[in-house]
Amino acid sequence: MNEEEQAKRVEAYCIKICKTIKERRKKLNLSQSDVSERSGISLSTIRRIENYKTTPDLITLLKLLDALDMEFESLVKKDEVDFIAHSILDLDINQLFRLDDFVGSCIKMKTEKEGL
Repeated sequence: MNEEEQAKRVEAYCIKICKTIKERRKKLNLSQSDVSERSGISLSTIRRIENYKTTPDLITLLKLLDALDMEFESLVKKDEVDFIAHSILDLDINQLFRLDDFVGSCIKMKTEKEGL
């Protein structure tokens, strides 16, 4: 997988996560303001995430998941959960600040391990 393909895959994955967060909020009949209050994340950040203008960093993502009563596993395929969990242990802490960097690092590591 070349860098351009990897970047597209990361972007699609991040959009999927943002879309899932928005769908969950709507399913719970919560406003963006409600989620902001529950999570401590600014309303403008929640709007940007739901409109795919930004991807949450890992801390923000965890706050959103908590506010929406979601598990991390609901964002990823079952076969990717263990891989991502183990990948966290292999990453430099600086790679965890942005979700897109984290997902990109996981995809790169998986690609290298599979010899693609």
